[in-house]
Amino acid sequence: MTASGAPSFRRGLILLLVAKLLLAAAVPPFGDEVFYWQEGRQLAAGYSDLPLLTGWLVRAGCVLFGNHLFGMRFGFVLCGFATIVLLLHWAKFRGTAPRQVWPYALALPLLLLSGQLATADAPLTLAFVSAAYALDRALDDDRWRTWLLFGAAVAIAWLAHWRAAMLYPVGLLLLVISPRARRAATGSKFWVAQMVGWCGLLPTIAFNAQHHWAAFHFQAVERHHWTFEPMSLLQPLEQAATIGMLLYPLLLWAMVRAWQRRREPGFDVVAAMSWAIAGGYFLAGLFADAERTRFHWPLPAYLPLLLLLPAMIDTSALRRFATLARVFGGLASVGLAATLVSLRFANDHWPPGGDRRLGEPFLGWEVAAKMTRARLADLPADTVLVADNFLFAAQLDFALQGTRPVYVLDHPRNIKHGRQPQLAIWQRDEAALRALAPSRMLLVVEENALYGADTLPFYRRLCRDFDAVRYRAEHALYGIGKRFVWLELSGDGSDTCRLPPIGLLDRPQEGERVPAGRGFGLSGWALREPQGIDAFEVRVDGRRDDAMSAAYGVNAEHVRDVWPDVWDRHWPNIGFWRADAGRDLAPGRHRIEVRVRADGNWRRIALREIVVE
Repeated sequence: MTASGAPSFRRGLILLLVAKLLLAAAVPPFGDEVFYWQEGRQLAAGYSDLPLLTGWLVRAGCVLFGNHLFGMRFGFVLCGFATIVLLLHWAKFRGTAPRQVWPYALALPLLLLSGQLATADAPLTLAFVSAAYALDRALDDDRWRTWLLFGAAVAIAWLAHWRAAMLYPVGLLLLVISPRARRAATGSKFWVAQMVGWCGLLPTIAFNAQHHWAAFHFQAVERHHWTFEPMSLLQPLEQAATIGMLLYPLLLWAMVRAWQRRREPGFDVVAAMSWAIAGGYFLAGLFADAERTRFHWPLPAYLPLLLLLPAMIDTSALRRFATLARVFGGLASVGLAATLVSLRFANDHWPPGGDRRLGEPFLGWEVAAKMTRARLADLPADTVLVADNFLFAAQLDFALQGTRPVYVLDHPRNIKHGRQPQLAIWQRDEAALRALAPSRMLLVVEENALYGADTLPFYRRLCRDFDAVRYRAEHALYGIGKRFVWLELSGDGSDTCRLPPIGLLDRPQEGERVPAGRGFGLSGWALREPQGIDAFEVRVDGRRDDAMSAAYGVNAEHVRDVWPDVWDRHWPNIGFWRADAGRDLAPGRHRIEVRVRADGNWRRIALREIVVE
């Protein structure tokens, strides 16, 4: 690096760190992050979902900067930044100028945005890169310091996530392909480093031994069905989309080149790490859980390959292609960062023409928390706050800054994400709530966390399990992308059950195009067990449409295909239908809103945007 280039390069690193810190303070909290914030408030040797490091790292940031976004994410931003710096140091160690690797690092969105959310991936990725770099140096100099650094990196990986196990296929492959690794395995330093690495497992083992191996059972049994999923064969396409459609083929070529030179120092570690991790995750992905996000798992396989790219780009055609890859990768990083920031400004029109589920884990809870705080202020001081699922409970707890306990009902989401045992350990689950036997509770339900067919059974069981259930309010955001319901529960023995209404709009569909003057089909249903709804209306662009509002009261026997024992005092006339709705609408976009009333509260059950042409 030239003398003039060094200050510019350092300024680039500083600007990147500043940008990452600003972004961390701007993006709304992701659901899992605030659960880790809860873990950080109750430090332990482990948790039912993860080893200890994530919760402890959140706690450290909050001690330094307070219980807000910046404090929660600070340590993870540093981990993401340190991963980039470490890669550049590794490149320098192997004789490649860091400034040549730097543009490729900026073109990899998953690396550039690593640590922007307080999740285990940032410290885990840093530990993987640290272990590979330290091992590469240890195999060269065979010094105690570098071997112990390698062992410490492996230990940190175990403290971060169970996926640290992927380091061991890397080690086995390295022993097969590398003469210097086989020589090192005959020495004491190698085995001492291994024992240091295994020490990272001890806290997790201690926690599991005390809690019926809850985390192990979740990660190895409950989370994964271990059945072959044919669609998982498309994992390389998923990787190409997340790594970068242009950068991905360059990295695959680098994998091949690393394998061709696998017996040479430096190339052996890169080849073992890239092939073992990418191949291991691909094979595991054919049978593992496909419902939750996993595109980020193989990232550590691609990072060492960045060190090889500058030397490989040796023709004018390749240089042009690599330039395009860097430009498109950089634009993708900026676009992804802008999307995350846009979540801060989301409204009913967000995202324009897109899928509202995109920001679902980030959105809505701050509004719900504000409304919950207001309702609690109007209730007796001994009212106990309850949420329907662990993620929403954590979000409410974060918004209230831990000023009052938030209990959690038993919910499929708690089990699906391995958090039910942790709630029991903290005595915040439904069993602890029943043991407390409060006289009054405010239950806040994140209704969109339920699958459609589970909604009515969920509400029914409230009537079965609590003496009195009274529907008080609801609030819908982003169309009905987020729906919150407030109910008062009590143990007064009154046997009163007044549930919120539920319904479905079958037509029109979102974005449906309607010929001017011909109208559209309006159909759906709405019910409330057992009292029935009090009123029904349809609004077009915010104004009541009397003709469409009179459509309620047609036969909807098909609802019993989902709930055979459904009952409503209007049954079976709980449907609404009109064939030529909206014939007089002018050309352009229009919003169709269906609302029902129960106990004096209007509830939006559907919102659609149509286009009249």
